[in-house]
Amino acid sequence: MRQKTKPRIFWVGILIYLIVPVNSFAQNNTWELWTGATVSKKMTGRFKISINPEFRFAEQFDHKEWRLETGVDYLPFQFLELGINYRFSSSHEPDGDKTNSHTFSSDVRFKYPIQRFKIEARGRFTNYNEFGEPMDFKNPYLRYRLKMEYDLPNSKFRPMTSVEWFHQLSEHEINKIRYSVGVDYRFNKKHALGATYHYQDYLKKERYRNMVELSYKFKFN
Repeated sequence: MRQKTKPRIFWVGILIYLIVPVNSFAQNNTWELWTGATVSKKMTGRFKISINPEFRFAEQFDHKEWRLETGVDYLPFQFLELGINYRFSSSHEPDGDKTNSHTFSSDVRFKYPIQRFKIEARGRFTNYNEFGEPMDFKNPYLRYRLKMEYDLPNSKFRPMTSVEWFHQLSEHEINKIRYSVGVDYRFNKKHALGATYHYQDYLKKERYRNMVELSYKFKFN
C-alpha cells in the first residue's frame, strides 16, 4: 500500500504545480470572489432559456459589482449549440461612484462526449469589458474556450478544467488567457453546487487576476 501511495502523492503534487501558476502569488495581481446562481429551463426539445444573477467582489471587498444575465440557447443538433446573451452590470467603486454597463454576446458551442469525458469547444463574440471598467462598444472580443468535464463513476462530483483565449479584434491580438479548474457537486439532476478557481494572465502586461467562483445551479427540467 505504501508503494502505491507515494507515486499517487507525487502525481497529485505535479498536477497542483501545473494548475496553480507561480505568478498567482506575485505582488502585481488581484484576488476576486465571484458568487452567483444559474437557473435554466428547456422550453422545447431544442430551446433553452437561462437567468444568472451574480455578485463579484475585488480589492478586499471594497470594489463590488452585481450582474444579471439572461440567455437563449438553440440546439439544432446534439453536438451543436447556438446562444445569444444579454448582461446588465452595476459596478460600485469604494468612493461611491457607480457605473452601469450592458454586454451582448453570441455563442457557438460544439460538444463531443468520449466515454466519461465531455469535451466542449466554444467561440464567443462579445463587447467584453473588464470587472469595473467602462463599456466600449467599439472594442469587441472573440473568446475561444476549450473545456473538459469528467463524470466520476459512482460519485456526485464532476471535475472540470478549461482554457480561454481573449482575442481583441481592434488590436488584432490575443492579450489575455484564462485558466480554470473546478468541481460541481450534483445533489440530483436539478440541483448542484460548484467551486471554481480562475487564473487570468494578461500576457504582455505584468498583471494577473485570481478569481474564486462559488455557484449554485438549478434546472427546471
